[in-house]
Amino acid sequence: MTKNRMYFGMLILALAAIVVWASYSMFHAGRNEKSHSVSVIVNDSNSDRWISLRQGLEQAAKDYNLDLNYVSTGELSSPEEELALAERELENGAEGVILQMVSSEVDSKEWTELEGKTAIVLLETDIKTEGIFTYVGPDNRALGLALSESVKQELGESMEGKKIGILSGNQNQLSLQQRLQGLLEGLESTSAEVAWNMDNEELSERKEKQQSVMPERVDAIVALGNNETERMIDYLWEYAFSEQPTP
Repeated sequence: MTKNRMYFGMLILALAAIVVWASYSMFHAGRNEKSHSVSVIVNDSNSDRWISLRQGLEQAAKDYNLDLNYVSTGELSSPEEELALAERELENGAEGVILQMVSSEVDSKEWTELEGKTAIVLLETDIKTEGIFTYVGPDNRALGLALSESVKQELGESMEGKKIGILSGNQNQLSLQQRLQGLLEGLESTSAEVAWNMDNEELSERKEKQQSVMPERVDAIVALGNNETERMIDYLWEYAFSEQPTP
């Protein structure tokens, strides 16, 4: 089974949970072919990284008779902004919300109240609560360990004298915290040095100050997510053709 099929399978299970929540009373009243409205809220919704997600959701929507509404978003900045979007979708008739959180640190009371009104499935980003929300995502620590193994294959098992740069992404997300933990655990068994570890905030600050993305030259750069990889490619392209010295 391919990774895509596994991921689609998880999405279908998540959508099934939404249908069960939205249709509970209907099951007791007899069969009803009414479709159900589900809103999808993700960070930077037009990004190419969501192509596979859309394909999986649309296939599941056909199977479960759902109407999907992809909420147009740019770079989401806070859980409060996402809460406002989710509440707006609920007011507009959404029976379920699929949501990628920008932060795992949220006011759980407000989100718990919202979860009591509609079915919420969290995508990729878990929230530190008592298992209140349905969560769909990979084993992030295992992903980090797998990344460390890829680095070892590229640079050699011992990696004596090698330097690693890490682009750790949005460290407000529990998922990326766990990936970073797995990566660092995997690198502990090597002689490599982690020369720098930049999250999105530090990377943006360096960009605004027109500083090189690489505070120190390294033998390998590890990015913990698709967005981080794309950002690094863009910045490295600028760096390669910039005459600015490395600070």
